[in-house]
Amino acid sequence: QIGYPVALKVDSEQVVHKTDAGGVALNLADQTELLDAFEQMSAKFAEYQPAFVVQPYLAEGREVILGLKGNVNLQPTLMFGLGGLFVETLKDVQFRLTPLSTQEADELIRSIKGYPLLEGLRGEQPGDREQLREIMIRLSQLGADFAEELDEMDLNPVLVFNEGLGCSVVDARLKLKSHG
Repeated sequence: QIGYPVALKVDSEQVVHKTDAGGVALNLADQTELLDAFEQMSAKFAEYQPAFVVQPYLAEGREVILGLKGNVNLQPTLMFGLGGLFVETLKDVQFRLTPLSTQEADELIRSIKGYPLLEGLRGEQPGDREQLREIMIRLSQLGADFAEELDEMDLNPVLVFNEGLGCSVVDARLKLKSHG
């Protein structure tokens, strides 16, 4: 039994920017809406023979992006900034070499211009920066541990919920180095 609302996403290597390509349907309220969206996407992306992902629809939360990029002769670089559509329009991102300490993760969180959105502004509750820091530290350690294999990884968006309510990775993409 599926709990509604849900999101439906196309899953294909040929569809990198799923939202731009029409490969994401959000806030589907019932089985009829889910099946309609599935039929439309199946027809639209038929040439790729994609898989599909159904997941709970999460409406609330501040969107951030986390990423790792492999480097030659250096540890991977961790990227952090405002996520979702904001990453391309505002380009509010910062970079650090992995692995990160707790202090470095906190500094990275505070380094973006959009930090007031995470801190809570105009009476809003602050975001769960403690959980965000934990994700950043673990992701940076993953990058450091697998530096030889990792080409790049994007977690976008990561929803940061109100303080004490955690975070949720909504979409992830991983690319490994080819060792031909």
